[in-house]
Amino acid sequence: MKEIDTSDNSEIVFEKILRLVEEQEKQHLQQQQQQSTADMSGDLSDKNIIFILGGPGSGKGTQCAKIVENMDSVIYQLVTC
Repeated sequence: MKEIDTSDNSEIVFEKILRLVEEQEKQHLQQQQQQSTADMSGDLSDKNIIFILGGPGSGKGTQCAKIVENMDSVIYQLVTC
């Protein structure tokens, strides 16, 4: 798990998220090349799962919208009060 400093403006935070996802994808591809395993249909081990956390008005929705715009992603939102 990696943490991202979200005290910057939303554009900088988004760039940090993109870099982290790209780094994770690169590591995953390297792992796939090193491993020879059986097909695991339905397994999420080859997917990036990102949790966006923060208080009310902290920009979670903004970041999720930017991820969807710039990446082939699906966002599931769970909000609890």
